[in-house]
Amino acid sequence: MRLEDADDKHPSGQLAKVDISIEQEIECPRCHDVMILHSEFDRPGYFCEECEFSLHLSH
Repeated sequence: MRLEDADDKHPSGQLAKVDISIEQEIECPRCHDVMILHSEFDRPGYFCEECEFSLHLSH
């Protein structure tokens, strides 16, 4: 599911929120180590301590 599809319209015209799960840890695309979920101010993302690669999530 894409984030753009997170709001689903019901026939009544009201928006329903769909829960989107975010993993706490993912595999680093650069070094294949573990990336940990973190937040810089209001920018959530993942950070790999091994190779210092940062991946930011957008909405």
